Amino acid sequence: MATIIDSYVEANQNAEQNILAGSVYATGQAFTADGSILDSAQFFLIKTGSPTGSAFAKIYATTGTFGTNAKPTGSALATSDAVDISTVTSSYSLISFAFTGVNAITLTNGVNYCVVVSSNNGDGSNLLTVGSDSTSATHAGNSSRSSDETTWSTLLAASDLIFYLYGVTPPATGWVSKPTYFWDGVTWQSIDVSG
Repeated sequence: MATIIDSYVEANQNAEQNILAGSVYATGQAFTADGSILDSAQFFLIKTGSPTGSAFAKIYATTGTFGTNAKPTGSALATSDAVDISTVTSSYSLISFAFTGVNAITLTNGVNYCVVVSSNNGDGSNLLTVGSDSTSATHAGNSSRSSDETTWSTLLAASDLIFYLYGVTPPATGWVSKPTYFWDGVTWQSIDVSG
């Protein structure tokens, strides 16, 4: 069963950040992992007009000082399944992004990462907006944003995004019922026992 790795709840929302093509289309929040296997993320989203296309949640390693100017670095470590942004409603709601297959990575305990919501779609009249807190933000991390997912700005670092991140506890290291797979603490390893 998935449990919360980190969150910043909806009651804190008093501001917002737009994401759309041709402008800032990705924004994220720095957090500290607890050693869980990544399961899903939720962001507090609303749409304006009738945007189409897909949105994704992504996990990045971070650079900078956590809580001050931490921001993504390098390529995404994990990318969620696509969410059809036309299904986002015109009132704020939590939208879930599932991490499946190879994207269900193990997050190293005590390491800082950034969870990002990205949608390079829409325009000034048809877009997604992410709920945030810009007046009394108290999350331990900080936010960042980007118009290309390569260069990241912490101009709004004092704001925190509304988000939930879920994970599952990895099984104990050791053999499963038949000695053909072994959990090494990160992934299941196939063992050739034919000889």
